[in-house]
Amino acid sequence: MFYVGSGFSSGPTNPNNGDTYARLGIALSPAGSGQFQVRTVPSGGGGTTSASFSGRQTITFAMNNSGATLNYVSPTGSMETLPDDTYDIWIGTIKFANDQSVLTPGQTINNFKFRINDGVGVMQIGDIRIRDINGVLPVTLLSFTAKPEGDRVQLAWSTTMERNADRFVIERSADLSEYVEVGEVIAKGTTDERQNYGLTDLNPQPGVNYYRLKQIDLDGTVHEYKPISAILKADEPVVTLFPNPANPDRIHLRLWNADSAVIQLFDAMGQPVNLRLERQPGSADLLFNHPLTPGIYWINVQMNGQKQTIKVLIR
Repeated sequence: MFYVGSGFSSGPTNPNNGDTYARLGIALSPAGSGQFQVRTVPSGGGGTTSASFSGRQTITFAMNNSGATLNYVSPTGSMETLPDDTYDIWIGTIKFANDQSVLTPGQTINNFKFRINDGVGVMQIGDIRIRDINGVLPVTLLSFTAKPEGDRVQLAWSTTMERNADRFVIERSADLSEYVEVGEVIAKGTTDERQNYGLTDLNPQPGVNYYRLKQIDLDGTVHEYKPISAILKADEPVVTLFPNPANPDRIHLRLWNADSAVIQLFDAMGQPVNLRLERQPGSADLLFNHPLTPGIYWINVQMNGQKQTIKVLIR
């Protein structure tokens, strides 16, 4: 059961009806099937049960205790009307409950509570997003990461839901004050499926780099997310391989503070492979008299007492 209201205890007991503004139930049924159902739970019990769902689903629980009728943007992008002291429930883009009466009209909303009654199964709850009813966020952000790779930073982010999203913009700052744009990526638009995005910052600064993700929807509205950081160590040798899988006649390496590194190649049995090394500032190519046999190889890189091993697949 999921309860919304005020004055809830942290104990295992059910909240009082007088403290509960609205509630919904989730049933794992049938046992072991990986399916679940959502249920309305009005005063006195009973209620309506949804169809069965499985996998990752976004449940939208829209409630109105404002004292007047409100409009909100639904998960499908449509405009919905919600009378005072009623609620709607959406499972993904399916509207399951419409204008349902709340349990206690006028109740303050400042607590929520989950309570597991019984049943057999596994339920994983991801992000819980609480916001004003006047619209829904056009993007539900699952993750946003920044990973240094030599003289570059790999940026990646994932979404679980998008509504009328146009594009994403990545900005970089050295002091969380002034930002410069790194690049932009076109958004999927409207979807309930997980989307993965990525962008490479080719010109980060030595030291701490802060990155801000901005989402811009189709009408130009801008939404900013909390900045993250990546530390670029100017004196640390780093070697990266691209592409991987690599071609059988050439393996290309990007070198960061490692132009004079000792580079060796070994096959899956640990035997050294003869090669010719062509170096350029910031990179090196491993060339061979005969194309390599497809399979797994290992590149050993040694520099200033440090050793790095890279796994490479020859296709």
